[in-house]
Amino acid sequence: MRLIMLAAGRGIRLGRLTDGVPKPLLALPDGTTILERNIRAMEAVARIEGMLLVSGYAAEMIDAASLRLRMSKSICVQYNPFYRVSGPVVSVWLTRVQMTEKDFLLCNGDTVYGSGALASLAEGDARQIALGVDRRAPRRDDDMKVQLERKGNLRRVGKDIPRGCAHGVSTGLLAVRGLDLRRAFVAEVCDMIREQGNLRPSVAWHSILNALVRKGVSISTVDLDGRDWHEVDTAEDLRSPRIAPVRPGLQLSRQEGAREGQRSGKTRKRSGT
Repeated sequence: MRLIMLAAGRGIRLGRLTDGVPKPLLALPDGTTILERNIRAMEAVARIEGMLLVSGYAAEMIDAASLRLRMSKSICVQYNPFYRVSGPVVSVWLTRVQMTEKDFLLCNGDTVYGSGALASLAEGDARQIALGVDRRAPRRDDDMKVQLERKGNLRRVGKDIPRGCAHGVSTGLLAVRGLDLRRAFVAEVCDMIREQGNLRPSVAWHSILNALVRKGVSISTVDLDGRDWHEVDTAEDLRSPRIAPVRPGLQLSRQEGAREGQRSGKTRKRSGT
């Protein structure tokens, strides 16, 4: 199984913090970064063989970080040349070959995941599409909220769901297992990419799930512990006590990342995992 992390966007709501620095390389309170944390979590999950990063904004820094971080599992980077004018659906489409090759986890590059969250999604049924949700998290207007069927399957996901009608929020972590379901997922992405409206930055990759549900595809949900994931959208999120410190190990500070990025130039590793 491969972990695919979408890291092409800039993260404009963080203001100057992302001037020249992609969100996955923002420094957390203990000096680690979002990317480092997710690499560490991936390393602890045996079923995940490696990571594919989709870069865009400040891509040279993502390249440098992927080469600099010491680890046992592979990290590959695929550049999204359309990141300035497109959104997550395009980044997903760019990984369609890798998605067809083997089972995968899909996640957002602006969210810190613990190994428990990754393991919960990685170790499910052999044939399944499953979305990680948090049923206990507070529902905010801008959250990606979910509505569930009685048995817990996904009915709909979107920011436009009223808070009072939501059963939880999406954690931005998805598992797709089984060749037929991988093909169905990729086929839906390829259909969506033909519609100009789906290319907009405001269109989340969760729209793929809504389209699949409308076609009768069953999407299960896995309820995750709120302590095992944390989305970073604002400066306050970066300072949240929910992000517990880790022991020194994988370390690449924001300043080190910038220096690595300047040295790396435009070198990119594009092969699959």
